[in-house]
Amino acid sequence: MKHTNRPFCALLTLTLLLGLCACGGAAEPAAQPQPEPAAGSAFSSVTQAVEQAAETPEPEPAAPEQEDPKSEAPAPEPEPEPEVPAFPPEGDYTMFATESEGYVVTTEASSLVSVLTLAPDGTGRLVMDGETSEVFSQWTLEGEDLTLVPEGEDPPLTGKLQNGILVLDVWGMYDIYFARDGADTSAVQTLTPEEAMARQEADEAASHTSLLYRLWKSLDPEAGVHLHYVLTVESPASTQEYDVQGQGRLYYSLRTTEVNGYVGRHLTFFQDGVAYSLQPDAMTGVVAATVSPDTVPVPLGMDAVFSAIQNSALEVDYDLESREMDGVTYRAEVFPPAIGHTAEEVFLFDNAGRLAYYINENELLGQTVYAIDTIDEVIDPALFDISGYEITQ
Repeated sequence: MKHTNRPFCALLTLTLLLGLCACGGAAEPAAQPQPEPAAGSAFSSVTQAVEQAAETPEPEPAAPEQEDPKSEAPAPEPEPEPEVPAFPPEGDYTMFATESEGYVVTTEASSLVSVLTLAPDGTGRLVMDGETSEVFSQWTLEGEDLTLVPEGEDPPLTGKLQNGILVLDVWGMYDIYFARDGADTSAVQTLTPEEAMARQEADEAASHTSLLYRLWKSLDPEAGVHLHYVLTVESPASTQEYDVQGQGRLYYSLRTTEVNGYVGRHLTFFQDGVAYSLQPDAMTGVVAATVSPDTVPVPLGMDAVFSAIQNSALEVDYDLESREMDGVTYRAEVFPPAIGHTAEEVFLFDNAGRLAYYINENELLGQTVYAIDTIDEVIDPALFDISGYEITQ
């Protein structure tokens, strides 16, 4: 805007303020010359203000800010550095847990130290307590999938490797957990051996509802188990009475047979891996077999009734029926044949929950009935002394 127009603006403002434009009414007479306003009058004051306004220069409008041409384009981002894994696959992995049947158990308290090494040249080695137990001719990693190829004829091992933790599947039997030094293992929920055993017992009890399972859990072969029962044989018609006692690595089974009025007694005894066939009436006997003690971990398993209880008690699939025996109705728990066998295992319980009969129902051999009158923990330690027998090899 030019300075020559500023007085016009000031005058227009003054006109509006003084109301010089009349609104309505008759026309005003022609303007008469007016005397100069006295100094100090209102009009003089306003006139001075107008003159001062005309003399005061109007401020120039601010110039628009100039943008820095360099700021128009964003600065180029730095090239990303290649990501380096925190735990490269090559290195040593130390065992810290094992998993079997769904329970992950820590090996922290174990004295066994196991280290798996994946060498940069693609080979590997498993060292246990300082000795090499397995050599791997090759290891490969695809994503998280690790494959170890043992030297020799063993099939490959597979596992998952992530964040320095390796879970190695040992041919589907169990898993071993290894970790690199510094890897965070807190995500792996482990149990102590004692916690795992308690958890297993609780889970097992929750899944088993049979009376046979309760009976099995009440028996402790290490403390001692006593059984007394009668087996009836149809052909030839006879009865066999059994008195069985077992404690730890000891086993005593006295069989009394009655057939056609004849009564005979025979004793089977097992101790320290040696099985004896003894004649109690003559106090003589022979060594029937010698095996490694580890071959028979629970000698009581040599007894037919105890073995049947042991084999069926942990089964969760069974049929519940009512069966009658000698005019009495019993609760019957019927377990299907085990894999590779043809016999059903049937256990009859009375109203008090006591096992009264065990019946082996074989498709080929027919039915064998054991009438049970005693299953308890009362044993006679004197029966385990056979020093009075004359035994030949």
